[in-house]
Amino acid sequence: MFGNTSSFAIESEIENVSGVSAWGKFFLWLGGVRLGNPEEILSLRECCADLCAYLNGCEGCKNSDLADLNGHELLVRLANTLVESIDSIPPSWDATFDSYRKYMLSLDFSYSLDRHFVVVIARGNEIRFVWAEFDWLNESSLPDPDDVREIQVSRSDVSAAIREFCRWTTRGK
Repeated sequence: MFGNTSSFAIESEIENVSGVSAWGKFFLWLGGVRLGNPEEILSLRECCADLCAYLNGCEGCKNSDLADLNGHELLVRLANTLVESIDSIPPSWDATFDSYRKYMLSLDFSYSLDRHFVVVIARGNEIRFVWAEFDWLNESSLPDPDDVREIQVSRSDVSAAIREFCRWTTRGK
């Protein structure tokens, strides 16, 4: 366990190490809630790389239009953009989707977080996580306002947990 489960933590279990690749289970803890699929085995080093990319790119996750929305409005706006992009034939990652893509943490961990929609917004020295269960293929499953959760975590706490996780995955233990 890396971090504090009551705010932000990463839980992982290595199943197999092959050369430089470590494979295992990956979970995020946000506000005391464990997100992830215990059936999925992922490349933990890819998870590390994706988390580092999010943390480093989080400075770009400051959008006043999105930051001012409540959690439910935020998820609905981004989910509708995603569903519209997937529904077009061929799938269209248009400019609107591309501009919102960086906020959608769950897309990079789709196998582990396939039942959750997790959004990241940077606010000064804090990172706001907003999430809910979401069926990516069923537009009518947009989350109810009561099902949306959110938490603000200090950027330094998120960064420390990610660094610890990445050190651990590179040791292969």
